[in-house]
Amino acid sequence: MANRLIAMSVSVFTNTPTLGQSKIHTRAREIIKSSKAFCETDECSPAAKQIIALLTSLLEASSTNSQLHSTESIDEHRRQHSIVIANLPESANGSAQTRVREDTKHVKDILDQLEIEAAPITVYRMGKRGENSPRLLKVEMPTKQHTRRILQTKNNLSNSQVYSQVRIRASLTPEDLAKRAELIKKCNEMRTSDPDKQHDFVVWRGQIIRRAEIQDKLDEEKEKANT
Repeated sequence: MANRLIAMSVSVFTNTPTLGQSKIHTRAREIIKSSKAFCETDECSPAAKQIIALLTSLLEASSTNSQLHSTESIDEHRRQHSIVIANLPESANGSAQTRVREDTKHVKDILDQLEIEAAPITVYRMGKRGENSPRLLKVEMPTKQHTRRILQTKNNLSNSQVYSQVRIRASLTPEDLAKRAELIKKCNEMRTSDPDKQHDFVVWRGQIIRRAEIQDKLDEEKEKANT
């Protein structure tokens, strides 16, 4: 029995690359349960108990890591399918579901103006409601291709009569959000040190540039894409 449990434990580690995360977790829990039960019997020698205890600890760690990896993969998948909309006014309606419907309608109107042929999966405001400014709006799309297309065409909203002040960015990791916050802080400092406002500094694609330079960079990208 001890040899069989040890062999089963080793197989989990050697076959980890080919096993799915859920299978690793399930198999590990089964072996841990059997191992603990066997160690309480007279059949289990002191040496076998030591080996099984060590393998049980390793299996528990492997199972925990597989769960964490699975959660991170899901989060990353959702992040790649999501965008964040800023400066979209919030409804003053007293009904929460009515506010959600109005937000969803605005999102669909924006997607229509950007010629995105897909409906959003999820639309929701982040954080608590406040009086000073509208909360950020998170939108999850069916595929990351739709998300990429939105980010590529978002500047077309500058010509919109309704949504010209709306800003759209990718959904960011906590680390990326911290970097962005630092860039925004630095950008604001650069604006303050330019009292005559000769340069309209903005944060664009992870860097600080003059607003007037954005169109030139977009034109360069189009040129490269066409060559």
